[in-house]
Amino acid sequence: MINLNELYIRSFLREFIQLADIDEKSTILDLGCGSQPYKDLLPNMHGFVVRADIERRCNELDCYVDAHNASFATHSFDVILFCEVLEHLSDPGAAMAEISRILKPGGYLVITWPFLYNIHEIPSDFYRFTEFGVNELLRQNRLHVSRLQRRGDVFAVLHTIICQLILGGAEYLKRIHWFGYFGRPFCWLIKACIEMSLKANYHLFRKVKRLNPAAVGGYLRGPVGTLSLWTLGYCVIAKKAQSTG
Repeated sequence: MINLNELYIRSFLREFIQLADIDEKSTILDLGCGSQPYKDLLPNMHGFVVRADIERRCNELDCYVDAHNASFATHSFDVILFCEVLEHLSDPGAAMAEISRILKPGGYLVITWPFLYNIHEIPSDFYRFTEFGVNELLRQNRLHVSRLQRRGDVFAVLHTIICQLILGGAEYLKRIHWFGYFGRPFCWLIKACIEMSLKANYHLFRKVKRLNPAAVGGYLRGPVGTLSLWTLGYCVIAKKAQSTG
């Protein structure tokens, strides 16, 4: 089922693909590609895409790679996609150093990660980073944030929690023998309504200024800005410094 995180990530990737200077000669690494939830977006990048992960979760996997010790030559890629992987790394600093090493000078890192989000992929869920924490990881490895988007604010967080409570209750009722038989259409209707409400939330708030700051930590002051102290997660475009010195 679709969720707010998915809506924000897909929109962010589409906008990046439209704006980035990528052609058929570009080399793109989808690091930690998982089940390839963004597979339909990648062909639009018109480049050579390498799909890599530490284990096989899709049929199109090109190679097994540990982000802490990537088996690629230095300066191999023009773009690296690193979506919803950071929280699962035992040593994020080492992984970021490897990403910087294999990214070409002037290349782009597109990184997304959750913040206020449920524990998942147990037991390999280690960290929740603020935008300041990831900015420091990037800065230490000559990567500089050129765009940051927060995935909703306190309203998105509350909306998501309420939706999860409703879905959990519906799932519980569905498992009751007599209700499960007659109540499945009702549960389907609940899911459809929730999905519609999430899409409405996304379209209503996604272009709000405080969710698209000009810099890390931007627009967080004042009674309105502090709404963004609560966020589901982040999407960031970082660029590697041109100089190799």
